[in-house]
Amino acid sequence: METIKVDLEKIAKEIEWGEAHADYLIISREALVIIEETSRAKPEDIRKLDNTIKSILNHRLNNYINLRNIPEKIIAVIHAKKRIDRMVYTIMLSRMKKNRIYISASCNQNLKAKLRKYKVKL
Repeated sequence: METIKVDLEKIAKEIEWGEAHADYLIISREALVIIEETSRAKPEDIRKLDNTIKSILNHRLNNYINLRNIPEKIIAVIHAKKRIDRMVYTIMLSRMKKNRIYISASCNQNLKAKLRKYKVKL
């Protein structure tokens, strides 16, 4: 399976997705990566990641994205231009589970390096 990037904004318009959601998904064999792009990370960004994870796990997006075999590992990423403050980082740590990982990345190179640890290529 090749890596697929999905723009969630386009899907949100089609399905009239009213709740806050992440910007895009990266689907690979190894993991499902959910990415929220922001200039400065806020607790609201984590809520967007959580809402997107719930929608995926509740199969709300199945008609728009082929997610029949959801990878076991879900990586939620806040891709921020500025450093993430301690409060946001603490919330991210509290959300971590066995196969649900929250990470932050400060630039594209940093994002690629962090995802490489989980064998996901951009």
